[in-house]
Amino acid sequence: MLVKNAFVVSSKAILKADVRVEKGTFVEISSGLAQKRGEHVVDAAGLFLLPGLIDSHVHFREPGEENKETFLSGGTAALAGGITTICDMPNNKPPITTVEALKAKEKAAKKCPADARFFFGASNDNFADCRAAARDPLVCGLKIYTASTTGNLLVTDQEKILRHLKNFPRTKPVVFHAEEESMVKVFTSIMQHDYAEKAHAGHHWRGRPTLAATTSIRRLLRLARQADNRSVHFTHVSTGAEAREVSHAKRHGARATCDTTPNYLFLSAADGAKIGNNAKLNPPLRSEKERSELWQVLQRGEIDCIATDHAPHPLAEKKKHYWDAPGGIPGVQTLLPLLLDAVGRHRLRLQDVVRMCCENPAQLYGLKGKGFVAKGMDADFVLVDMSGRKTVRNEDMKSKAKWTPYDGWKLKGRIAKVFRAGKAA
Repeated sequence: MLVKNAFVVSSKAILKADVRVEKGTFVEISSGLAQKRGEHVVDAAGLFLLPGLIDSHVHFREPGEENKETFLSGGTAALAGGITTICDMPNNKPPITTVEALKAKEKAAKKCPADARFFFGASNDNFADCRAAARDPLVCGLKIYTASTTGNLLVTDQEKILRHLKNFPRTKPVVFHAEEESMVKVFTSIMQHDYAEKAHAGHHWRGRPTLAATTSIRRLLRLARQADNRSVHFTHVSTGAEAREVSHAKRHGARATCDTTPNYLFLSAADGAKIGNNAKLNPPLRSEKERSELWQVLQRGEIDCIATDHAPHPLAEKKKHYWDAPGGIPGVQTLLPLLLDAVGRHRLRLQDVVRMCCENPAQLYGLKGKGFVAKGMDADFVLVDMSGRKTVRNEDMKSKAKWTPYDGWKLKGRIAKVFRAGKAA
């Protein structure tokens, strides 16, 4: 296949070029490539060619909760949104904390139309399994939950966290959901006393304040230093304050990185009051002021990646009372459309999208062949029309959840076509 006249995007530049694909890999990127006999040609005039996006934080729920999502449904939604590689989290039911459970998950993921990788889950005593799982080429890191959220994975003991940091091979990062569990319990108790049955999703931040996240990040950075400065990653930071903790540590020699999600960039706690539990997630949405500050640190380059934390739940569960409704928002199909709209509104550049959604996650998680349009790399790519427009609709969502908090949003830019291993998705 030959893609002609595309604007090829990397974090460094946008260059007009032709791109040749053979046997699922990029073999030539140059201007003026001539069509070979029998070669299929895609005319990409006026379109931007991005590497396939990598979503380094999804919950596809299989095995255990296939009623909410499967690798087939989640992978189909991901491809529709320009995501060609996903990294699935371990808080399944039961959790992925043994090598046996990991193998069962890998078997289930063979149905995924996107390329699937996996995080292994840390428990209070599975140190041997963690070391064994790290040898699996499909495992991209270890996930440690320091606060209660969906599922029952939780490690709060500092000595056990430190042991995990020292035990897990340094070739792969340890990834944290960083909130201080003791603080979450105290503030949630206060919130229950103050609001009781009147509580709604717009109050969710009161039970999980920014202080719980920044305190946890500081503590975990200290533990990482004690573990001979091993690499750590903080996922779904929800405020500029959290990101600044990480970037400050990085400037002082820490091997620390972080990501955020579109939810914290495009929604705020006010949306929880308006659309209810469809805006409930952990960590919670923050104030408009904190949302603005998060954009500022993102634009300064202090956030390494953007992932979705795709967490689908049926609407029937989300419609329960606030205290009973699960936290989580589906997002794989709306990640790129939302970021293209930010580009169209001059809040980001396409080069920034590629840096945070392609190149950085590929390098951070050791995803060989991914994240770059270059000779020898996997031919996963997206063609984008920045002159186009898209309206987000619940009925178009491929996830089993069949809803999005962005329903009805009119966005600048559109995905024209997605290719996985050189074939149209």
